[in-house]
Amino acid sequence: MAGKVKQLTEEEKATLRDKAKTELERLESLMKENETKKMVEDFKTKFGICEIVYKVILEDHQFNKNGKHETRLQV
Repeated sequence: MAGKVKQLTEEEKATLRDKAKTELERLESLMKENETKKMVEDFKTKFGICEIVYKVILEDHQFNKNGKHETRLQV
């Protein structure tokens, strides 16, 4: 049985918000650079291609395992 999630104090919430804001500002600063933006877009494209190929392999694997094509792929 999972334990209860600890509720954050107001101070902990403020610290977490500041940490998130700092990281967001860092990432936004990086994305202003065209080279970085291109690298991120290239990565997303390649990741999408890998995901499509993975689903083809997964579908074939599940068909071989279950003898039927699932309407929803289970990972």
